[in-house]
Amino acid sequence: MISEDCENADNKNDHLSTFMHPYGSHSTALGVDALGVTAIKFSDNTAIGRHALDRCMSGIGNYAGGCRALESLEHGSHNISVGSGAGSGYVNDSHNICIGHPGIKGDKGRVRLGTRGVNNVIDMPRIIETPLPTTPLLDTCTITAEGLMTGLIHRKVNADSTWRLDSADALVNDIAGVQKKDSICFTIINGEEQSVGAEPQGESSCITIAAGTGGSTVGNMVVMGSGQFMLQFTSVAADDANEGDHKQYVVYRMA
Repeated sequence: MISEDCENADNKNDHLSTFMHPYGSHSTALGVDALGVTAIKFSDNTAIGRHALDRCMSGIGNYAGGCRALESLEHGSHNISVGSGAGSGYVNDSHNICIGHPGIKGDKGRVRLGTRGVNNVIDMPRIIETPLPTTPLLDTCTITAEGLMTGLIHRKVNADSTWRLDSADALVNDIAGVQKKDSICFTIINGEEQSVGAEPQGESSCITIAAGTGGSTVGNMVVMGSGQFMLQFTSVAADDANEGDHKQYVVYRMA
């Protein structure tokens, strides 16, 4: 199928999807029932293989390469699936990459490689994007989700102090759509801003980063000048049978 905007659909060949779709645009399909005929509005999709993107109703920028790849996807966008049945578990999911893996409904921004029971499976963690901060966080010793998501926490302390991350329950509840294995990178700066070429003003007191309830730390958590950290959620569901009864996270010192 080579689809351009047009008013009337041509007849569909029983063996090869080479027809003009009445609603799609700038999409390509090769294979029986590839890209289906139920679409309401879609564009820039590529489907190669029998039933690839067969149920697509709307979506932009999907690539399905393989028999039944992204077969059940109806409204998702910007997915890449390669291999027989790759991404076939997605329905309304977006921004995922599956190679030889069916994917899991509810994924967002995931990379999944391999098929369980056949070869090794690699489920890549997702890095939650943090916007550039507009102003530094200066007035708290509890790091909440709002402060964490700025990506930068900056303050000069006059005495040794402990900054404690909020509890795992609070962080999971306050960060929309967080998933297990999701990570947030953030930087702590302990000191005053200085202009280029200015003489150092002496070392600040220490800031110690501590975990709240449900959290743990790995590495040196004492910040003299600056430190880079990554917080990874290890459990986000209270009823997760594999992780106990509580939401959990781990904070790693990266630099």
